[in-house]
Amino acid sequence: MPTPAPQPPIYPLYNTTYTLHRLSPLSSLLPSTLPTHARALHDILAGSTLRGVRIGLATEDLALSRAGALKSVSMRPLRSPDA
Repeated sequence: MPTPAPQPPIYPLYNTTYTLHRLSPLSSLLPSTLPTHARALHDILAGSTLRGVRIGLATEDLALSRAGALKSVSMRPLRSPDA
């Protein structure tokens, strides 16, 4: 008799790590400036620039070094749900 397939976990968020970054509202920005802001945010989150100075990860910061590389940051205007 075949064994039944395992049931998926009830709460799939367990045993998973998430990182959350809060940003200020971008509604006052022009769409043409979003790529510039996205690049600046990428540099800050990737740890390559802080206040205009290029930096690297400290050797004692193991959590960040194991998190993986940030691949991209993109910003684009969202359409209104009413549109």
